[in-house]
Amino acid sequence: MYTTIEEIKKASNKYSQIREKIRRAIITINPVELVTPLGATAEEMDWLDTLEKSNYRVFENPNLDNYDPALINHCISQEKALLQLQSELSSVKENATGIAESFVLENYMQAITDSLKTAKLAKSIENKNDKESASIVKEKYGCPSFDNVTDAINIAHQILNGSFDVSAAKKANISFKPKTLRWFNTIKPIYTQDFMSMIKSAFDLYQTHASPIYQIPDFVYGTVEALDKTFFKTAPSVIVPLVANMDDFSFVRLLKREIDCRWRCSRNVEELGLLKCDDEFVYDGFSAFTDMDYSEKYLGQKAIDGIYYMVAIDNASCSDDGQGSFTNTAKLIYNLLPEKMDKKIRARNTWKYTYSAYRGITDTNNKSGYAFTKDRNIYEGYIYVKSLFLHESTEYLNYGALPKTIFEKFMSIVDKKDAERNAILSQDIEPFLFNEIEKAIPVVHPI
Repeated sequence: MYTTIEEIKKASNKYSQIREKIRRAIITINPVELVTPLGATAEEMDWLDTLEKSNYRVFENPNLDNYDPALINHCISQEKALLQLQSELSSVKENATGIAESFVLENYMQAITDSLKTAKLAKSIENKNDKESASIVKEKYGCPSFDNVTDAINIAHQILNGSFDVSAAKKANISFKPKTLRWFNTIKPIYTQDFMSMIKSAFDLYQTHASPIYQIPDFVYGTVEALDKTFFKTAPSVIVPLVANMDDFSFVRLLKREIDCRWRCSRNVEELGLLKCDDEFVYDGFSAFTDMDYSEKYLGQKAIDGIYYMVAIDNASCSDDGQGSFTNTAKLIYNLLPEKMDKKIRARNTWKYTYSAYRGITDTNNKSGYAFTKDRNIYEGYIYVKSLFLHESTEYLNYGALPKTIFEKFMSIVDKKDAERNAILSQDIEPFLFNEIEKAIPVVHPI
């Protein structure tokens, strides 16, 4: 049984009042912000410094127990309103008619359920109950499959022993050469046309209204992020840290992922009158696929981040058997990363993968089986999205911001040509941005 994009829009318009109530209740509840400890950057610097001074032999447990009390309280305070909305929506669902209406209301219910789980997680973090947090996170984001963890570990070992080729089969022939200057490591622009102007120009390619762009300290976000939910600014918005380091190729890849993939998919979902949920399995998988495609095309190498996130999550979640702790997970990851890698880069990558799995924990000795499992999406979501390409169902990825169960329902009830015809489509923004960078004149700052 099928429906159409037009029917879905009509249904969401019919229930616009309750949708707006739900949207207002959930838009400031961001689980990733919730599990990001205050002072994480300082902890990272201290941890890396200790590791370097020990000649990369001493792996410590960092202190990650300081979470934003205002954000915790806010998430908890929304629980009552969310439960009331859940009850109200249940009554509305009883009178729904037709496929489109049932589909729309199912999406709204998941949006509420996801945020209720975040409120519950906020309570367990406040109570420093890592065991309960572990259970909530696994219910919210799921766990990596045994087969995929095994595959990830095997690939990591193959990379280590040199039997897995990380070079891409074919690299694009491009004339652009990356400049050696960083985009921004101070508030001063490094080019006469600064990175903020280029971000806005990239949005203009879509001829649609861009979200507000804010510059904030990197206490939560260390890179450019397109956000549908945030406690810190008006959502949806684009967050840009005041301080970050990246080369030109990394900058273009970042905008390709955050604008052409994530922001565009979110806006397509919004245009249907649907709500973005916390389940980002397809969303993150599509982002990883976009990164992989870019890396192969412009860097001539495969993006392999996902396998190390899988290993870290798996090791952390085994901690209730005495195998875990931040220290043990970090040692495992460090020893799996290629020995020929620069030691400082190897150490930073070790922190990145390990820290991702331990966000939200209050005791990094971790005897609770806690792991923040969301980043399994980078590997498992990528595999899922790749299968859509193999089965020629990529038109549906224009709505990749839908949670997995809703996304699969969407594929079963909407014709893919109808889905594509009504979407903001992907743009080839890389050549445009490379050209903008080439035109920009480097600014020479006095030493």
